[in-house]
Amino acid sequence: MSATAPSPYEVPAYHLVLQIASGSGIISRKPQAVLYLPRKTEGTEKLLTAFVTAPDGAELEAIADAIVENDFAVPPFACVQIGRDITLRAFGDVEIRTDQRSVLSLRGDHSSTWVDHRIHGRPDAAEIGVTDRELDEVTDLVLGTVHAGGFNLLVTSTGSQVALDASASVPASPIERVDLRPPAPPCPTDPAFLKYVLEAFETDEALRREPDPVPEPLTVDARVCSAGHLNEPSRTTCALCDEDLDGTRRGLTPVGRPGKRMLVFDDGERLELDGDLVIGRNPDRIAASANATPYVVNGDRVSRAHLILRVRGWNLLVEDCGSRNGSVLVPSEGRPPIALTAGSPVALESGASVYFGAKSFTVER
Repeated sequence: MSATAPSPYEVPAYHLVLQIASGSGIISRKPQAVLYLPRKTEGTEKLLTAFVTAPDGAELEAIADAIVENDFAVPPFACVQIGRDITLRAFGDVEIRTDQRSVLSLRGDHSSTWVDHRIHGRPDAAEIGVTDRELDEVTDLVLGTVHAGGFNLLVTSTGSQVALDASASVPASPIERVDLRPPAPPCPTDPAFLKYVLEAFETDEALRREPDPVPEPLTVDARVCSAGHLNEPSRTTCALCDEDLDGTRRGLTPVGRPGKRMLVFDDGERLELDGDLVIGRNPDRIAASANATPYVVNGDRVSRAHLILRVRGWNLLVEDCGSRNGSVLVPSEGRPPIALTAGSPVALESGASVYFGAKSFTVER
């Protein structure tokens, strides 16, 4: 048995708006019909192909043929077909909800086949949907097959009649064009959402966006000896030449970020540090959120994001990122080790070492 096109007939002229929610199911829209599959299983492709390639007005018959031919091994689905009447079909554990008194809810999981309901009387308006998720109300899927987590179909009569020619030719393969009615912002953000980045949204808005401001150079107060060596404000003698420094406020000079620190790792790798840094096996995401530079270190018991180092004035601070195996700071001059924890930064001095997982590094000035 195969789907046959019904003879041309007049139907109420309806204006349809199909709102969708993001998700991993599939929804397909044709001029007079909608098919929604909440999940993909065996038989998905056969069911979709039957729906998309059926003549307009013959979608339900084509779907029935596909179900029988596939021994009912098809995913749950909901289908709405607009013709002489509005016809609903539910198969499997899916529930169609409407605002029509004749059928507030239609479920397919209590039937060994499928359940149909025909809304008679040609209502002036109807709302039909399958979703418990938040809808993107600016969407209107006009034609196409996309990923979705549910839908809401708004059907409004225009008060006139149109002739439906069900024998009109249809595409031989699934439609892949999606139209959204501008102006609408980009809607569902599901990464698998097909064809939702349309030319309608590729406006010059991004080009008009102001560039990110260039941050002001970081300055700190320093004590500068006659040779130009920079020293921390607390020093009374130059760390390099031992010259006496002025201990009054007049001896403080605003300078750019002080000399870079050097991290020397246990494998001999050296890293010059002059800004915030996230260390781990795959630290990119945490580094981006912290506006820091990612630095990859592979090793036993090293977490994806293990440590974050921050430069604050003259100080270098280190903090654990909540790693599984923890990290320990061993200060210089024989002081006791400090277990690092998330949310509690500790100052790193020259000569200090940090152990994280099976890896470590030492700070040099």
